Amino acid sequence: MAIVELCNEHCGVTLDPDRGAHLLAFAWGRGDERFDILRRCPEEGPTQGAGCFVMAPFANRLAGAQFDFQGRLIAVPMNHAAQHAALHGFSRDRKWEVLGKTATVVKMRTNFANPLNPFAYVLEQTLSLQDDGIDVQLTLTNTGQVAMPFGMGLHPWFAKEQGTILTFAAETAFGRTELGFANKPVPMAPHGGFADGLDVSTMNWFDGHFSGWNSRTATIDWPPRSLRVTMTASGALSNLHIYAPDDQPVVCIEPVSHVPDVHNRREFAPFGDYVALAPNESMSGAMSLRASCWSSTGGI
Repeated sequence: MAIVELCNEHCGVTLDPDRGAHLLAFAWGRGDERFDILRRCPEEGPTQGAGCFVMAPFANRLAGAQFDFQGRLIAVPMNHAAQHAALHGFSRDRKWEVLGKTATVVKMRTNFANPLNPFAYVLEQTLSLQDDGIDVQLTLTNTGQVAMPFGMGLHPWFAKEQGTILTFAAETAFGRTELGFANKPVPMAPHGGFADGLDVSTMNWFDGHFSGWNSRTATIDWPPRSLRVTMTASGALSNLHIYAPDDQPVVCIEPVSHVPDVHNRREFAPFGDYVALAPNESMSGAMSLRASCWSSTGGI
């Protein structure tokens, strides 16, 4: 399947159905002067560390690649041996089918079923190009024979330059274990830190989860470019996960549906739980990214 491109006067996107419906690029600007809001993926080969991919039927990690659900031990393939975990689900590298395409909208689907995996589902992604950004809609349906715990998320890799500011508010911030699992929920202060905006280009390595993200909004600003992107989430995407490596020019701002490994850490269910779907039941969530000109003196 050929790579899909959508573009208009202000922005353009590129997707690859054969590589997990991965959003390879999202650029903003006019004419030839465009800025890659997401770190651009190569048109061939691995997509790790760039663009944006879908996480399903869970987001982040599952410890030991197994968990108990309704009296059953559910074991899934382990794809992160170093952390003895399953990571980011099973749809990010699969081939997707293009169901339809117009000048501004592309709809894709993947049908996941594997005799070695207890999850079976259909996942649809619709990406719509707007004058000032993009909308991404996800719908996941349980096609298995029994109820299963589902989750989802999106994993965008935003460009990080000197002075890049990330701002959002949440009620609860989680600590992190050595293996990358959320622990020790603590109240997030209403002022200071991310609530007032942090320069992520000067942060040490960071990997953290946040719940009570009631506004479902986050902004990322590139002041030297007078550019702001506003992320909004809806539906099942109630939580926010931030990954900011200090050795790469990226910051990941991930709207997700649940706390990492909540399947095993049931004490964290009140902060963001999976969704138990009976056969043929569905869940959905959406992310919007809107770009605008901005300045620290009041905006444009």
